[in-house]
Amino acid sequence: MIHILKQEFIDSFRSIRSIIIVLFITFVSYQFAKFADNNQALINKILENGGEEGSVYTAAIALIVLVFGFLFAFAISHDSINREVEMRTMRLLVTKTSRLQILLGKFLGTLLFWVVVISVSFSILLIISGSWFLKDYLQSLIFLFYIVSFVLLISTLIPKTK
Repeated sequence: MIHILKQEFIDSFRSIRSIIIVLFITFVSYQFAKFADNNQALINKILENGGEEGSVYTAAIALIVLVFGFLFAFAISHDSINREVEMRTMRLLVTKTSRLQILLGKFLGTLLFWVVVISVSFSILLIISGSWFLKDYLQSLIFLFYIVSFVLLISTLIPKTK
């Protein structure tokens, strides 16, 4: 299972789509954090209306994950399981490990990719704002957990990659 997890994690970073998605999320989070940092009046107004300081900085990441999360996850790992079945490499995997370990390895490898992407974005926010927004970070990860679960379900149910 560890080998499958590692291979899926590395394969997630190999495509040009994943690199563009990582750069997009990182760029948007950086630009929005700089914008919020330069507009202290905006932060004060949100705080006066009952908002939290973290919601100002993490709004861009939350919006990207909410709006584009499914699109990005499907773009990177839509064919995680059915690619193995179609290329007949699943036969080699099933003889060495159980089906559950294959699914868990692929799921955890894909989830680890998204944890790294979100962690990089929140690390940029940490550098700019000076604080780590744990609640928003965990909410983003939990939502991505659901997205990755759905992507693997669809990849398992649909037999063809196209």
